[in-house]
Amino acid sequence: TSTVGQSLGHDVLVDMCGMHRLGPIDVSAQWVEVEPGVTLQALNAFLAPHGYEFSVQISPADRATLGGMVATNAAGPGSFMRGRMSRHLIAAEMVLADGTVYHTGDQQHPMTKACQQISSRIPDAMQQKCVAQQNTLPRGIGGFDLVTGFQTQPMPAWLCGSEGTLGLMTKLRFRIQPIQPKTMLVLHVQDALKALGW
Repeated sequence: TSTVGQSLGHDVLVDMCGMHRLGPIDVSAQWVEVEPGVTLQALNAFLAPHGYEFSVQISPADRATLGGMVATNAAGPGSFMRGRMSRHLIAAEMVLADGTVYHTGDQQHPMTKACQQISSRIPDAMQQKCVAQQNTLPRGIGGFDLVTGFQTQPMPAWLCGSEGTLGLMTKLRFRIQPIQPKTMLVLHVQDALKALGW
């Protein structure tokens, strides 16, 4: 269902499943830190005793890793209300192509400065057009999440959808929310075709 390349191209795939450390967690500040190989299911199991959950919910939760979800800017069925991964990623630690470790919160790092410079060179009118387009297509998840980067800080937002092109993520910090009540809609019809107007 995604519009990104994922495993369909001629790329290098990196298995981060061995990096599966959970925590620390700060319930009062509502964030959790994980390694990229942690699955969504494992994260929610870790958060549940604290009364929290991760906002982005996708169906393959038992095998979808948080690193992969960031790389593709995963959305899920609740994304119209809760947002995509880029809305929930607070910070990241990553290894760049030259082997250096980069923390997205380091405002003095050349990577942060380069992303801010790129963002500042995009004219306001173009940024506003991107934001307007995003508002009409809120699930647009292909490629870098430029819009969230325009509205907040380029990094870590631009990691979402980057498919590993900016570096290899080693730690991720996410916003968490109290567990939301679950609702269900049941619709019963005698004749499905008649209900559809056929």
